[in-house]
Amino acid sequence: YFDEVTGEVSCNQESMIDNILKEWGYTDCNPAELPLSPSVDLESLPIPEKPNEAIITAYSSLIGALIYVAINTVPQISYVMSALTRYMTRATQAHLTYAKHVLRYLKGNKHRRIKWCAANCRDPHKRHEIWSHVDSSYADAKPSRKSTMAYCLFVNNAVFSWKSCLSSIVATSTCEAELMAYCSCVTP
Repeated sequence: YFDEVTGEVSCNQESMIDNILKEWGYTDCNPAELPLSPSVDLESLPIPEKPNEAIITAYSSLIGALIYVAINTVPQISYVMSALTRYMTRATQAHLTYAKHVLRYLKGNKHRRIKWCAANCRDPHKRHEIWSHVDSSYADAKPSRKSTMAYCLFVNNAVFSWKSCLSSIVATSTCEAELMAYCSCVTP
């Protein structure tokens, strides 16, 4: 959407989210406040030796749709999608349930838009100034002890690039995990 008066550009994927909700039968679901509860420990879920192919197929389909939404207009679910994608080939019914919980979050937030407009820029930031937010969690992936890292790049108070992923190497301290996250933000 482009506002000719203010020059504001905005985008959302409300129709895409509505289609996903309809496909999964979540059109009339109760919205969730968070995409995933902080108390959920995906690593502790038991993984069967022989995966259920029907669950894997359903899980992969849902995760693919959710990743599309996360990559394009909903950075709030990036961390959760990074965690859920680690189980693409060994998902259980519990993993599928947590992925469906993300649908409930999207139901309550589907009207939100990302807006880019220099007129909306607020202190302490200046118009057209690029700034970032970077964070990591030290050794949170069990048993590999790799760190999850994420960044968001902003201009005019709107995010324009974001990523959440598992570090490719093991950090030996929280400081090193943070430094690796900063480096991932500034490298192409």
